[in-house]
Amino acid sequence: MVSNLVTPAAIERLVLIRAAHPRPAGPQTECLARTVYHEASNQILQGQLAVAQVIINRTKTPSYPRTACAVVSQPGQFAQAPVAASVTASASWRTALAISVIAQDRQVGQVAPGALYFHAVYARPSWSRTHERIAQIGDHIFYQQGITEMWPAAPKSSSFWSRVIRR
Repeated sequence: MVSNLVTPAAIERLVLIRAAHPRPAGPQTECLARTVYHEASNQILQGQLAVAQVIINRTKTPSYPRTACAVVSQPGQFAQAPVAASVTASASWRTALAISVIAQDRQVGQVAPGALYFHAVYARPSWSRTHERIAQIGDHIFYQQGITEMWPAAPKSSSFWSRVIRR
């Protein structure tokens, strides 16, 4: 059941429950958790959940692969590193696994609704100019698909779009 409440306390409660009662993690959960761990383990829980939800959102978007492992394995998209055995015993890893299960099971609403992209606040990727910024959570900025990406043949000129929007 999805709760629309995405309060820090609600996420923390779910993480504590999931971490205290872990279920065996399948390969998709492992891929998702590995990415959450590498990309966001130093972030607040909402930020970790938002990263997991970006990956889940991509699996539901036709222009991306259908599985979490395939999404995170795309070149240049996410941190790619194995998780050492010493890490899998850590609280940060248990949190990443719990966040991954919560995201996969859609136990709470979207933290950054519809987000398909994110980057660290210190970065300025060229694609960020053509996507709609929807949230900053911790040290990450989250984006939805931009209007020119939804209609690739459309002119990318801002003056064109300002005229279209005013009509």
